[in-house]
Amino acid sequence: MSAPLTAAGSVEILTKTLAVELAPSRVRVNTIRYGRIDTPLLRSLPGLDSDEGVAAAGADAPLGRVGTAQEAAAAALFCMANNYVTGQIITVDGGESLA
Repeated sequence: MSAPLTAAGSVEILTKTLAVELAPSRVRVNTIRYGRIDTPLLRSLPGLDSDEGVAAAGADAPLGRVGTAQEAAAAALFCMANNYVTGQIITVDGGESLA
């Protein structure tokens, strides 16, 4: 687990550093950290190729389900639409990172 956790932490620090460095040029930098989102990639995993499997996978999340592609896209649209947001890490995971 050390490699993926290090990579994730590096992305967060890079987001904040680039946001500060590029702000004078009015370039915004944000990161969206996704949890389990119901996509073809998720459904390619063993046991997640059915609606029942996906529902079971999300049952232990605080919101009790896996996110939808539309919910994931909404976070990206928010970052694009709000020109005053920079240097932020937005987590779209139904609260999984809190549990």
